[in-house]
Amino acid sequence: MDSVFRNVQILLVEANICNQAMIRSILTERGIAVDTASNGTDALVMAGYKRYDAILMDLHLPGMEGFMTARKIRKLETGIKTPIIAMSEVVMNEFVELADQYGMNGCVFKPIELAELFFTLELYIVDSGLSGSRFHLTDGVHEL
Repeated sequence: MDSVFRNVQILLVEANICNQAMIRSILTERGIAVDTASNGTDALVMAGYKRYDAILMDLHLPGMEGFMTARKIRKLETGIKTPIIAMSEVVMNEFVELADQYGMNGCVFKPIELAELFFTLELYIVDSGLSGSRFHLTDGVHEL
């Protein structure tokens, strides 16, 4: 268990059950509490009931895709300042700009590299003092 991520709660939004299980396992090994959603609609409901330290959002979701889900989460009181980190296999500058336009803060690309994932989480949660739902959001998307 990693004390850096103690008391961190993340919503993992991932449609692929295998990816969901793998990412959840990796996060929980570091001491992160993880709730999961398989689609945008469920993620929106969950984000409306609970304030998360971060949301890891796959962009290719059934029904409401990740970009629109992020935009709707931003309208919730519980989601206004929550860091939303996009996950996608698409690696293009246009993608990063689009993620920013929809209110996302950062992105990690699939296949996910552990160093990149934890660097990004630390950037938006731990280093920013967001752990434990104490928010002061760092704006903008950062290419890694």
